Amino acid sequence: MLADQSDLRGQNLPDISRLKLQERESTFSDIASEYSVPASKLGKTKKSRRTVDFLGTSATVNTGFLFLFRLLAFSFLFFQLIVWYVIADWSYQPPLLFLTNWGFTVCIGYFGCATCCSFLKLFTRRRRLGFAFYLAVCTLFEVGLLLEGSITVLYWSLIYPGENLCGMTCLSAHAVSTSCITLDYMFNRHYLEARHLRRVLVVCAVWLTTQLAWVYTGHTGVYKVLTLRDSMSIIVVLGANFTLTVVFYVLQRLGRWRDYINGDYESQPFSHLDDLDDYEL
Repeated sequence: MLADQSDLRGQNLPDISRLKLQERESTFSDIASEYSVPASKLGKTKKSRRTVDFLGTSATVNTGFLFLFRLLAFSFLFFQLIVWYVIADWSYQPPLLFLTNWGFTVCIGYFGCATCCSFLKLFTRRRRLGFAFYLAVCTLFEVGLLLEGSITVLYWSLIYPGENLCGMTCLSAHAVSTSCITLDYMFNRHYLEARHLRRVLVVCAVWLTTQLAWVYTGHTGVYKVLTLRDSMSIIVVLGANFTLTVVFYVLQRLGRWRDYINGDYESQPFSHLDDLDDYEL
């Protein structure tokens, strides 16, 4: 095991750009084993500890603009949440049963947390946040981006035009939240890693459980295309999961293109390996 930084530099490490391409999906322990770097030290560089910088800044726009954008998005969506959940009549079907509501609520949670991160960057000297908070913000973003975007748009294109079910409140809430979180993806430094797809699929599985509980307790299904009482429902579920997977990888490619255009590598996996001087051994 390496004892100091000079020993680490003595290793014949491969080119960092090649490492990113070949080991993007490897775990920290795999890399540690291959290059004799303690696994406990990977991910603990000065760069990787700047969670406020990562979550609260942008390589595209300045931090002040990003903070204002997130604050306005959060304020509008939170107002819509109050109007939608408090004023609307949900007595016939609880809001928990609608997957689009899950995506909308997750978007509000993300913008609330992201606004706080940009605020900390602008007005405080704090640069580190707990790992649990960091993980929660990343999960909220990934789930919100995929659900609110793909589920809402696809469902509108397949169902709403024929049945005219979505009123102005519904349109303003989902259209604005989808636009806001997509724009935020173009501004922020988040990178969609392939292994994170399961987070979205797990959320969808939990939602499907609520549907099963609702339908098989004597109620009518929320969506006519998903009655959960015929074989077509199985096809719909499998097709939806396949579509979410495709959309996820399309968004991942879009994120790579964003970082390439901006020359921003802070959001790329293992970017902390770029500068070995940052190791704290």
